[in-house]
Amino acid sequence: PILGTTNPILFHQAATPTSNTKNEIFLKKSCKMRFTTKIFPSRKKNLGILELNNPKALHALSLDMIHCMNDVWDEWNALPAEKGLRAILVKATKDAKRSSFCSGGDVKAVWEEGSQGDMHGKGITGLLTADFFRDEYSLNYKMAVNDRIPQVSLWDGIVMGGGVGISIHGRYRVATEKTIFAMPEMAIGLFCDVGSMWWMPRILKGGLAPYVALTGARLKPQDLIYTGIATHYIPSGKLDVLEVALAEATDNEDVQIPYNDVIAPVLDEFNEWPTADSPHGFLQQH
Repeated sequence: PILGTTNPILFHQAATPTSNTKNEIFLKKSCKMRFTTKIFPSRKKNLGILELNNPKALHALSLDMIHCMNDVWDEWNALPAEKGLRAILVKATKDAKRSSFCSGGDVKAVWEEGSQGDMHGKGITGLLTADFFRDEYSLNYKMAVNDRIPQVSLWDGIVMGGGVGISIHGRYRVATEKTIFAMPEMAIGLFCDVGSMWWMPRILKGGLAPYVALTGARLKPQDLIYTGIATHYIPSGKLDVLEVALAEATDNEDVQIPYNDVIAPVLDEFNEWPTADSPHGFLQQH
């Protein structure tokens, strides 16, 4: 798979052949990046795609996934304007036993390591209990301050905890009829994580922020549209066509401004209102 067409080493995907020297330089640079089979980075035209592939854990984030996403994000944002991306798409493979975008962080692995020895809880580099959160929060921050390349995340299923962190700070969040959103870390006594104290009071109005933060309530598609947590609603069956349309939009040669938002019109065109067949929300009713 390293040599496949979605090989992360081929991010630049030049339209014309490059010299062997340039290829060798890029390969040496890319070899410093940290890859894992749990993340599939690729590029379609000028659309960068980060695809989560940890289906046995409902795409929960492990440290190697976080490392890979951090490195890919840095690589994409370092590209010059003429070779750069016009948008970034974050999604998950469809092989999970239950429809999922990302069910959170791999807290089981963190807990198991933290239960061994007395050096944990001191922020020591090299320990999973410190590295996981440090690197996860670094990734969340990079996504939050990225105002140059619009990010769209496809919430086609469960999106919780760490999955919220890698998507909520992006410009667009797409819910489907399968979406279930929550911050379940509240149930284990953790604070509302992954930058929630930043985004909640800015997106959620009135008493919605403290309610979602304190209860960890599971929100359905209609709740997400009502609150503004999701920016669009698109049925699951249309996501493949949406991805093609997004890629085509990023390849529009008529658009001259390097970093303007070329995907907003596409998302608006596909946007719908949750149908009667979608799981009913409860927030608007109360």
